[in-house]
Amino acid sequence: LVTPSQSSIPVLCTGNLVAGGSGKTPAALALMALIRGAGLSQNPCFLTRGYGGHERGPLLVDIKNHDAATVGDEPLLLARAAPAI
Repeated sequence: LVTPSQSSIPVLCTGNLVAGGSGKTPAALALMALIRGAGLSQNPCFLTRGYGGHERGPLLVDIKNHDAATVGDEPLLLARAAPAI
């Protein structure tokens, strides 16, 4: 079981029970574009578990120094739009 916790900042979650192919990453990118376009957050970022990568985290994804083998392919894609942890 997961112990619930309260965040001190607003959080939008795009996760669901489907492992892949349901459009979570495109939805997250679209939400980020809306958030940035409307100026709803000063420092929006993505938080992802980095499926497929072997690097232990949390860490800030650096598209110049990380690859899909280290952090996963989706965090690299997300990091092109906003900081991804």
